[in-house]
Parts: sequence; C-alpha cells; structure tokens
Amino acid sequence: MTNPLRILIADDDASVRQGASELLAGESREVLEADSGDQALHILCGGGAVHLAVLDFHMPGRTGLEVFEELRRAQLEVPT
Repeated sequence: MTNPLRILIADDDASVRQGASELLAGESREVLEADSGDQALHILCGGGAVHLAVLDFHMPGRTGLEVFEELRRAQLEVPT
C-alpha cells in the first residue's frame, strides 16, 4: 500500500471547504481542512508531507499569500 496524496484545503467558508474536499477525496488521497490561514500554517509546518495546498486569498488570521510567504521564509519545500 502506498502513502496517500495529502491535500490541504484552506478556506474560511465551510461550504467551499466541504465541496472541494468532496471533489478531491478519493482512495489514494487524504484531504485535510483548515478554516484560517493560521490553522493552514500549523498543518503545513506540523510535519507530515502535504503534497498540494489550496489556499483562499482572504482568510482570518493570515491570508493565503501570507501563508505562502511564511513557508518561504521558513524555507520549507514549496513547489513552484
């Protein structure tokens, strides 16, 4: 058995998170959800690979762009 592809959906709108999660969930995919930029950053920096992150631009705490910038500052591997 291979490790599942881990996908993070970060959006403060619960219906958007749920819809995206349902669309992306599958046998070989694990979908994680965050309702704020701060929670997304916590998940991304908490260990365990996240292979794809979909970040809403406007979220409480930190925006998607601020999360991305913080990952860059921390020198975490971010695909470009």
